[in-house]
Amino acid sequence: MKVTQYIKKLSRSNAGLAKMNDVYITIATNADPVSIFGDPPLSIDFVDRQTKNITNLNFKHESNGEYRLSKLGPYVRAKQAKEGDNIYLEKIIDDNNNVKFIIDIDTNINSSRQLPSWQKYEFNY
Repeated sequence: MKVTQYIKKLSRSNAGLAKMNDVYITIATNADPVSIFGDPPLSIDFVDRQTKNITNLNFKHESNGEYRLSKLGPYVRAKQAKEGDNIYLEKIIDDNNNVKFIIDIDTNINSSRQLPSWQKYEFNY
């Protein structure tokens, strides 16, 4: 089994607190977003780690070079996300090469900890 985890600290607009038409997060280009999510444009079903509800997000490569996961508004509002919370996106490939995407938001971040704006981890089990 292989797990790739992408963690991003939510900004005000990522948390759906700014008056924007869409809520999205950018995926850092040097994190190799295509290796995590596939070749855009894609519609990806994420399973919430806690509730097991499915959230469908769009993965896009914008004309300005940004990679984005969009349509996050309903999810971040349901989770009552705040600026500074971390969003966790995981791609799990099991031993039979089945792929599953997991999403979660940690709303209990200790604000005194200084974390980078994003992190990527890969694990093989």
